[in-house]
Amino acid sequence: MTTSTTSPHETRGVVPPESLAGDVFFALSVPPGRAALHLHRISGPGCRALVAPALRTPSGTRLCETTWVAGVRYLHLVDESDGLIDDVVVTTFVAPHSYTGDDTIEIATHGNPLLSARLQQRLRQLGLRDARPGEFTQRAFLNGKLDLAQAEAVNLLIHAETAGGIELARAVTEGSLSRETRALRERLVKALAHIEAHIDFSDDEVGVLDADAFLPELEALAKNLEEVAATYERGRKVRDGVRLALCGAPNAGKSTLFNALLQSDRAIVTDIPGTTRDVLEERFALSGRDFVVCDTAGLRDTDDVVEKMGVERSRRAAREADVLCFVGDGSRTDFELELELRVLLKNDVPVLIALTKADLWRREGMPFEPEPELQTRLVRTERLRDRIGLPQGRVVATAPDDVHSLEAALIALYDTLTAAPGARSSAVLISARQRDAIAKAKAEVQEAIALLRTQDYPEKAASALLAANRSLVSVVGEISADDVLGSIFATFCIGK
Repeated sequence: MTTSTTSPHETRGVVPPESLAGDVFFALSVPPGRAALHLHRISGPGCRALVAPALRTPSGTRLCETTWVAGVRYLHLVDESDGLIDDVVVTTFVAPHSYTGDDTIEIATHGNPLLSARLQQRLRQLGLRDARPGEFTQRAFLNGKLDLAQAEAVNLLIHAETAGGIELARAVTEGSLSRETRALRERLVKALAHIEAHIDFSDDEVGVLDADAFLPELEALAKNLEEVAATYERGRKVRDGVRLALCGAPNAGKSTLFNALLQSDRAIVTDIPGTTRDVLEERFALSGRDFVVCDTAGLRDTDDVVEKMGVERSRRAAREADVLCFVGDGSRTDFELELELRVLLKNDVPVLIALTKADLWRREGMPFEPEPELQTRLVRTERLRDRIGLPQGRVVATAPDDVHSLEAALIALYDTLTAAPGARSSAVLISARQRDAIAKAKAEVQEAIALLRTQDYPEKAASALLAANRSLVSVVGEISADDVLGSIFATFCIGK
């Protein structure tokens, strides 16, 4: 009998662990706890060679003795003594055809935390280490599988709480922002090349620098950069939902309206003024549009310490809202409503006016439609709004069982707040980092414009445009500081 001196890891072209290029990391890629399955992700150059000793075919064949290629296999996970830990499904992705760009293995075990713990212990025994937050996506970025904007979109796709946020993240992962940034850079570089040609060559060779020839393009570029920067706020509303604050005097019907929008008895409703002492916040959707509605304490002067705290929180909620909905009792006089409405004058966001208790205006036996008296009240309230200078917004009538007019007004406002009038692209910024980089690029382009207008040294304008180019590059790629790059991926969950 001949004894082979060949290492098991050297069979079939598998790389021995001692020659692995780079480290291999792993993580549980699903929430911990009991479930049908637990999925563990492993990635890094040579990960197949490291993991091979822990896997066997159901017939007991060592995996390293077979041709391990991309695909899905049913295998046994074994401990250091070849004892069975679990029967698993192993999916293999061979570099560069994987999420990270490196060899990647996904092991699906039964969803018992004890089995997951044993698998993780086995992987550590074999020399693998636990992944850091976002390390799989960071490795994909470093390997050129994703640019930085797409990587941030992956994080949004995981954490989005609205359907709009998912659609926004999907658009960025598919490259909408990357394409827009590339187009902006091409225009910037074209102007920069024109200036640098006059720096590097004499006037006899390239003529006198005529800034007027390309200043309009730089001015248009600065305007486009401003438009792109403005998409961050629109994207926030799509991503997080439009924030709607219900404000008004005590006992005006805010909590009733809150419950009607949610179609749930979320808030306590009584005839006693001041029942709501705190801000209640819930999400709801209308025709695929996401909102966050806040039911606030009634705005009034009070000596009650607890209610006073609630009123202050209500004012803060109003300041943070994207839309204010003034809730007024439709039976109050114009003078009383005017006093309540003037409280909202300090806000510069759209204001809807909802006159509640419209059911009290119904004629017995008639369907709910604005009766002449109520219609007159709506018109008078619109005039009142215009007279005191509130932002334009619809005035609607509501009842506990009918908020259709308010819902229609909210849908129209959502579309206005999230639309991009006159925008030249559908790209939307999804992080404050991206917004700051675009805003910085805009400021640097404007600096170059000012220098060219005063016929200052062209080197200064070229330097400003170079800085603008670096800012644009940072949106999708190059980040000079390691700690900045680390902070981006630290917000990711472990296993992604």
